[in-house]
Amino acid sequence: MLNFTRQNRGATLLHDLIENEKFDDICKLPEVWVFGYGSLVWLPKFEYTEKRVGKICGWQRRFYQGNSTHRGVPGKPGRVATLIKGTETSVTYGCAYKLCGTDEILNALDHLNMRESTLGGYILDVETFYCQKTGEICPVLLYTATSTNDQFTGVESIMDLAKVIAFSTGASGTNREYLFQLVNWQRNNLPGVSDDHLYDLDKATRSIIQSRINGAVLPDQNGQMRPRSTTKGRFELIRPPIVPRRRHSFQHISQKSLLRTTE
Repeated sequence: MLNFTRQNRGATLLHDLIENEKFDDICKLPEVWVFGYGSLVWLPKFEYTEKRVGKICGWQRRFYQGNSTHRGVPGKPGRVATLIKGTETSVTYGCAYKLCGTDEILNALDHLNMRESTLGGYILDVETFYCQKTGEICPVLLYTATSTNDQFTGVESIMDLAKVIAFSTGASGTNREYLFQLVNWQRNNLPGVSDDHLYDLDKATRSIIQSRINGAVLPDQNGQMRPRSTTKGRFELIRPPIVPRRRHSFQHISQKSLLRTTE
């Protein structure tokens, strides 16, 4: 009971500091915990004292945030994770990082504020974190994208998200890497925990990529993926014949592969 009361006081203090925009005072605290639920779980890029795997409640992780700085480009943004309010039974798993001392807190928050807030359209919030291994709780800072930022996409279907993620890329790498690394982390650290949105998106993205490799799905004029219609729904890649050139004449050879239905 005493520990729970102490944690509530810590959460209230963080809420007050954020609401009054006293960010310098956050750095003066003896310790601060930061919660990551996207690329931070596998690539934090800041120094920390301790790392714990666990969850926050009342939130759902969804890929409803566009990104044109790290996993996409202007005009063709990728999709990255954000948190949206769920029900009382909703949970999101991730990592909590313990930051100790002014330098560690300042360096981490400077990095996160630039990456998440300035470039990403996220805002700072506070939530209660539950450690998966020990059951301990602590208040954590977290970044979440609100519907008011210009990169928030709103609800998109799994297939629409997968079409974007499969082939988007940005300064930090491919969008598919972002998704696959998060999926790998979740499966390795939380093998008994289900996450339908994450795993369905992983399956759909891999299917689209494989279909492109096999030549069964091609982009239409708008860049959207669609299957080519055939009699039996099967395709065989036919390479253009090699035609010898005649002297003083030019033979046009199509650079496009031909598709025909197999018998």
